Amino acid sequence: MLNAKQAMFVAWGPELAFLYNDEYAPIFGVRHPGALGRPFAEVWADIWGQIGPIVEQTLSGQASWFEDLLIPMERHGRREDAWFSFSYTPIRDESGQVAGMFCAAVETTGKVLAERRAMAERERLQQLFQQAPSFMAIVRGPDHVFELVNSSYQQLIGHREVLGMQAREALPELVEQGFIELLDEVYRTGKAFIANAIPISLQQVPSGAAEQRFLNFVYQPITDASGHVTGIFGEGYDVTEQVQAEQALRESEEFNRRILESSSDCIKVLDTNGRLQFMSAGGMEVMEVDDFGAIQGCDWRSFWYGPEHPKAREAVETALAGGMARFQGPTPTFKGTLKWWDVAVTPITGPDGKVEKILSISRDISDLKKIEEALRKSEARHRAIIEATPECVKLVAADGKVLEMNPAGLAMLEIADPAMLKGASVLDVIAPEFRQEWRANHARVCNGESLSWEFDIIGLKGTRRHMETHAVPLTMPDGSTAHLGVTRDISARKRAEEHQKLLINELNHG
Repeated sequence: MLNAKQAMFVAWGPELAFLYNDEYAPIFGVRHPGALGRPFAEVWADIWGQIGPIVEQTLSGQASWFEDLLIPMERHGRREDAWFSFSYTPIRDESGQVAGMFCAAVETTGKVLAERRAMAERERLQQLFQQAPSFMAIVRGPDHVFELVNSSYQQLIGHREVLGMQAREALPELVEQGFIELLDEVYRTGKAFIANAIPISLQQVPSGAAEQRFLNFVYQPITDASGHVTGIFGEGYDVTEQVQAEQALRESEEFNRRILESSSDCIKVLDTNGRLQFMSAGGMEVMEVDDFGAIQGCDWRSFWYGPEHPKAREAVETALAGGMARFQGPTPTFKGTLKWWDVAVTPITGPDGKVEKILSISRDISDLKKIEEALRKSEARHRAIIEATPECVKLVAADGKVLEMNPAGLAMLEIADPAMLKGASVLDVIAPEFRQEWRANHARVCNGESLSWEFDIIGLKGTRRHMETHAVPLTMPDGSTAHLGVTRDISARKRAEEHQKLLINELNHG
């Protein structure tokens, strides 16, 4: 026992004198070495109520084994929870009578606490998965058996029961549309599939007819430790309303008016006193307003609290002076849901050029903020989100060199081989007229600011896109500061805004 590398003790004689080896001493804490040779019941008096019956059972000749048993004890001047795996074995004397006992023990407190933390993390990730605004699903095996789906996915498929079922059986309408073949291809090749505004017919009401929707989504392969594909993670957004809005803008100016009313952005018109005169239907929905009449005439600036209130006041003053103001900040909806907003405030002028009203457009960027928070909290979740998100996520060093970029960003830049990014400068793909502004904003981000701005890029194949980016500083392991940016293609939105601008100009001069 004395030479063993595992914690052991022998309790011997009528008083069960306690003899232990060096490996057992850390379990005692401050009781060592005073416990050596003292009676068992005295040495562990604080836990005798728990282990005493086990000792009596051992002295009766019955051995026992316990795994990860919780034993609260005092060993460092305070009571603490500790877990042990140990065995009690009776020891017999020359006459065959039990005269003592032997114990081999391993303290498993660290393992138990680590398992509990891991379980709590899994439960938290499961909760985030379920509450995510985008639809998500995980299928396993070559038959694509549903393993997990979140609430948004259930809503997308009409709340059908799909867990444990093959995709072709759970959602039969997908077979003829080729989506099962796409899953097969991703599973076979291990290459992700990214779709933008792809049409799909889904039965969204139980026993109802299929409805056409448009989805942005990604099929991302899930691999095991050996690199073999074991399943597929699907994530995306229903962009049906956005697609329909773009189609309407192309068809007629009348549709422009309807788009204004149905936009998911919160579009408001204020008078020159900053009081609310109009809110779009989409704005009422995203701001959770049931009755516009209840807030009509309210001071828009009063909707913003704390540090955001001065930003709102300054934005109104800038618009009244004929300029455009933009800011980001959090404020709750009228039902108390806290959201982050990107707000643009511009003047509406009359025929004489004077400001007659103020236009405010607020966009819900809560999802972007959640992504930023996730990136800060967990490198593992950071990597998963970067690989799966349909937006361009990039990490740019202070000298402008691209350090990392996700598959969606590579696709936007029309880059087939990620190795082409090695040593490349991000300015190579920025349209020439935007490079000076981009370089200045990049420097500000690397100096600790968080910024949002717009610019054009030109892909390797010559495709020009209008982009909107939100960038935050990120401290690298070597202590330098890099630029972490989440960038989306807003070319379609920009075209829609130009149509709206033309319409407003016509109204202003009508």
